[in-house]
Amino acid sequence: MKLSAEVTVIGAGDLPSGYDIRIEDVKPSYIRGHDAVIFTGGSGLYRRAKSGRVDRDLEMAADTAESASRSDRIIGAICAAPAIPAMAGIMRGSECYHIPRP
Repeated sequence: MKLSAEVTVIGAGDLPSGYDIRIEDVKPSYIRGHDAVIFTGGSGLYRRAKSGRVDRDLEMAADTAESASRSDRIIGAICAAPAIPAMAGIMRGSECYHIPRP
């Protein structure tokens, strides 16, 4: 079985390239045009989430998660990224799955 997907990469922070659209340009209508929103984490997000530091990019990412939730889209979060939907307040009462490493 071969699976395929059309992917749009949203960039935030100081990314010079490698994305299709900047986070500040994402509107709720844009999210409704997609099936899922997947947030990736990493050490930078982990440090910011652990410190409690919230910046404009994190706020826009949380707004994107909230918009996706209101539109009944699948929301995924990898590594430290569950901090984003948690900031949006959309994790309470949600079904969350942890897939352990093999």
